[in-house]
Amino acid sequence: MRIPAKSPIIHTDDTEGCLGTTMPEKKMATRRISVLVAARQAALRAELRLLLRREPDIKVVGEAQTAEEAYRMVQKLRPRVAVIATGLPGDAIGVVKRIRKNLRRVGVVAVATQIENQSVLAILRAGADGCVAGSSIASDLISAVRAASQGQSLLCAATTDRLVEEIVNSPSPSQVERILSDRVKPSRPAKRLT
Repeated sequence: MRIPAKSPIIHTDDTEGCLGTTMPEKKMATRRISVLVAARQAALRAELRLLLRREPDIKVVGEAQTAEEAYRMVQKLRPRVAVIATGLPGDAIGVVKRIRKNLRRVGVVAVATQIENQSVLAILRAGADGCVAGSSIASDLISAVRAASQGQSLLCAATTDRLVEEIVNSPSPSQVERILSDRVKPSRPAKRLT
């Protein structure tokens, strides 16, 4: 039996469910990062929403449970960042590609509850600005969202470990190097080791 999809959730009340400190209303409106959360499981969406709402500079503006719904909502709401779960029904990688192609100003952070080398490479190749995974979601999500909102990349330790593993084990690391060169921007020149 197929369960009918619920309509997308659009958040309009900034204070409902907020945790942590608050900022004066005028400053909050000019500094907040608008975020769309997209994940299949309601429990994961709720967890992500709660983590994000704890931060005074982040505002969750909507939620989606399928890739198509996420893309439509990104088009409609124009959030600064879309947080996309890799297991999103439809095509999570495809929606990241569509956002990158058509809505370049929207940052994308991928969330993976389980991480595999190929899925990490695929989501980064599609254009995700960051990837948080497994047990690091709670600790790295906020930093990844802030980085993506500024056009920067942030990968959690588990994602970085997978990329290093892929580079080391790959007979031709050019694919990984190409992905990294497009996504990672060094903050300062590297020092030569002697």
